[in-house]
Amino acid sequence: AAPPATVDLRTAFKLGQWLRYVDDFDGARTYLAAVETSARDEGDESSLPNILLNRAVTECWAGDLLLAGALADEAREAFEQIGVAADARSVWRAYVDAHLGDVEAVREAALGADDIDEPIIRMLWERTVGLAELAAGDLAAADRHLARAMQLLDDVDIVEPAIFRVDGDAAEAAVAAGDLERAEAIVTRFEACAARSTIPWSLAVSARSRALVLAARGEIGEARGAVERSLVEHDSCPVVFERARTLLVHGQILRRLKQKRLARESLEEAMTLFDGLGAEPTRRPGREPGV
Repeated sequence: AAPPATVDLRTAFKLGQWLRYVDDFDGARTYLAAVETSARDEGDESSLPNILLNRAVTECWAGDLLLAGALADEAREAFEQIGVAADARSVWRAYVDAHLGDVEAVREAALGADDIDEPIIRMLWERTVGLAELAAGDLAAADRHLARAMQLLDDVDIVEPAIFRVDGDAAEAAVAAGDLERAEAIVTRFEACAARSTIPWSLAVSARSRALVLAARGEIGEARGAVERSLVEHDSCPVVFERARTLLVHGQILRRLKQKRLARESLEEAMTLFDGLGAEPTRRPGREPGV
């Protein structure tokens, strides 16, 4: 006789969310679209924001940034309708803007985020601003925000990197800041988690992160091996944005090895992928982070 659970507490929603974490974007789309229909049919307005933000992040990771932005805007409106505070409802649009390289939009949206008490919401803003600053080339700011995001995740005991996807950005920023000891600690843990979960994103990005650390140490041959392992893992990873970043690092490493033709090919492929995503050409993560 009890009323049914809200849609965002049902198994179908949780499965759609989890399929996103493990890079099965087609499966995630199928379940999330179905539960959105259920929520609308049942008049379950409380579940719609959570469903929409998961759809937005799925499309962001899958590389459809235009659709991701539209879904993030829709999620923001749905959050507003149920009375969620502005800082919690705006972060998803800012996350898409960070992928687009629109750092000014992210900075403006993040005004006041330092005063947020809720750890996960604060972490989401630190992650988002850190990614935007990394793309903009303000590496000190990127490192500051991403280090905070990592600490907040540790504080709430979330250890699986593929859920919020901060580790690769944090490692890159730490390398760029010259803190190789901290970068090594991040990458070592990231690699261990990737080996345990075998999620494609984790395997690909942890290998790229290892390449960045090796390159910063001057171990360029080993760095090339690591980044080429990353590219192999990207064959199973549908996150185009991350593949483009890895190709960028690959090209930089090849350039240091005086492999000019191969470097140019890798950099041109990265440019093509970024252009296809709509990412701002002068603001792309991976620009000379110790490489």
